[in-house]
Amino acid sequence: MTGKKTQKKLSPWNLFVMEVKKQNPEKSFKEILVLASKLKKQGVKYGDYVKNKSMKAVKKITNTLNITKGNKKRKNKTNKRKGKK
Repeated sequence: MTGKKTQKKLSPWNLFVMEVKKQNPEKSFKEILVLASKLKKQGVKYGDYVKNKSMKAVKKITNTLNITKGNKKRKNKTNKRKGKK
């Protein structure tokens, strides 16, 4: 025999951890496992997780910009009720 080794097929968890590690090369293995565990419990694929976080950040920034623009146009409404007790 030629000594050919058959490699065991990797589990879905191992493949998922490898994918998360590719996306975060600067993190330690422990941090990767914690992140992968969190994502797996949420039932989210890593690409969807990043997309979701990015969209939330864009939405927050947009809302902040809209609020600061709107505050200049608004009048103070608290003065209207001073006469009533």
